[in-house]
Amino acid sequence: MAWTTPKTDWRPSDTFDLDPDYARIRGNLLHLAGMARRLYPAIPLAELAEYTIEDVPDADFFAAVDGNADALLDGCFRPARVGRGRAYAANGPIWSADDLARIERALAALYDILRAEENTRPVLAFTMGGDFFGACI
Repeated sequence: MAWTTPKTDWRPSDTFDLDPDYARIRGNLLHLAGMARRLYPAIPLAELAEYTIEDVPDADFFAAVDGNADALLDGCFRPARVGRGRAYAANGPIWSADDLARIERALAALYDILRAEENTRPVLAFTMGGDFFGACI
């Protein structure tokens, strides 16, 4: 999935929609997981299902997004300014504007970090496979 600029200015009056909001957050989490896979050991993530308007999200829906953001930050790098996710329970409160802003700011920060790591990692300046590298006898 391609990276999409996160919405980081959530207000209490904003509404959360599956498309584009969940689609953007889900896509960005999957994009970051792919970037992290190239730089870090495997980070286990909860499944991020594709939802439609007919689906009624439960606590696991909200917990999976917040938990995956935390897992990626913990497995890669968590900037000091990025707070931790919170717990979600059945019949409990769901995301607030502050939660959504925290999640999307965390994803944006991790994206910047992973891009910088990809662009500055050392690479070998030769190609293997064309010549014979024999052992000295």
